[in-house]
Amino acid sequence: MKNSGMDRSRDLFHLPPQNEIRRSFESFIKVSASRDTDGVMLTDTKISCIYTRDDVNYFLKWSKGSNSVSIFRFEDGQWIPEEGEAHSRFPIKIFSQKQIFNLAKNPNTLLRLIDESSTVGFQQWKMEWEDKRSHFQTLCSQRRELQSKLSNKNLLQGQLADVEQKIKTIEKSGHTEILKSYQHYRAKRTIVSQVELDVEKLKEEFESAMNSVVLPVIELTSFNKQIDHEQEVYAKIESLIKSTSTFKESVNKALKTVGDELTSFKQWYGSSSFNQAHISVDAEYNKLIEDLQSKGVSSPADYARLIGDRETINQSLKDMEVIEGKVSEFTALINDAYQEIIKCRQGLTVNRINFIKQYLTGNTSIQVDITPFSDLVDLESSFRSILGRSDNAFSAEIFDLDRECGFLFDLNKELSNIRKDSDLSDLKLWLDKVHNFKQNIFNFNTGAALNTRARSRTLP
Repeated sequence: MKNSGMDRSRDLFHLPPQNEIRRSFESFIKVSASRDTDGVMLTDTKISCIYTRDDVNYFLKWSKGSNSVSIFRFEDGQWIPEEGEAHSRFPIKIFSQKQIFNLAKNPNTLLRLIDESSTVGFQQWKMEWEDKRSHFQTLCSQRRELQSKLSNKNLLQGQLADVEQKIKTIEKSGHTEILKSYQHYRAKRTIVSQVELDVEKLKEEFESAMNSVVLPVIELTSFNKQIDHEQEVYAKIESLIKSTSTFKESVNKALKTVGDELTSFKQWYGSSSFNQAHISVDAEYNKLIEDLQSKGVSSPADYARLIGDRETINQSLKDMEVIEGKVSEFTALINDAYQEIIKCRQGLTVNRINFIKQYLTGNTSIQVDITPFSDLVDLESSFRSILGRSDNAFSAEIFDLDRECGFLFDLNKELSNIRKDSDLSDLKLWLDKVHNFKQNIFNFNTGAALNTRARSRTLP
């Protein structure tokens, strides 16, 4: 009854399904259909208790229908509903001798009790852990998206080699100078056009940003100008706001200058000697193509297309270089995020060890030791959840406690064999073992994972 009323029943569901305490509670909590069936509950059963903390009375009411605990606080002669979970707000636990005996069979049960202490602060830690893990996964996802854009790089490099070869073949046809001049001016005209587009895009982006900017305002009624120090604050804020308006005007003026410069450049370029030379080369090239076609030679007409193809491929490869730079940046961010995850997980174990040192050292009734990162209960299931293989396939290769084999068993054995008097302040020895294992596991097909070569099979 006390487990339900204080919302402690969820503690029991962390126990293995075959645990006697859990089975007894599950049998107890059922709605009884008859005298011969399990369960002592009715569909409308309610369990309530009053909990006093810091001279404040709380009324906790559990109902079978909702299977949840409602919280009320006594104030001014009435019970006022409150938010929150009874499980976390009122972490009181009452155990019988039988329950203590059965709970002791599962070391993780005591560990969860330790986690609920203020020293460990597991709920706060879990929020931080989920945040860091989510950040890490987001960065990995963004990097994969960028890497997918690089998948055609080898294909483009091969296409570029073919195009280059075709261009060389045409240039050797006896009209090298005209073709090279055409290629020369075409490439530089592409650069000029790209600069014009980039400047226009930059101008439009700044204009869009300026149009969406909302200048700060000050309400006249916010300050009393009759009071000297409030008048002083008002004047300073007014000056600051004026500076933002001046800044916006300066940016708009600069954008107009850029626009005028771009228009002036286009007008100048149209009549420049460079552009006139380009027009002349285009005319010579077009005349050459006409002459060759009149003689039945059609292949040089592909020259312009090939030049265009080369420019397109080169631009794509340049874009990929930018993406490769971003991938490197994301890799650095991912490494930093991974280190934050390690530090976060390290902190949990250190806090647990500190709890034991603070509260249980010298206690003759309870003796608890923590071997960092050596949870045999959840080791295999957590690893398999990552692989997406929740079955028992490849148990000999992954983990088999009865036969004492599998690379997870070997890892756990190595972690457990680290001397207990080693420095527990930073867990470096244990973290190094885990890190080496992670590096090796990616080479599982080579048998490098903790000397499993002799018995390894390829995972699907």
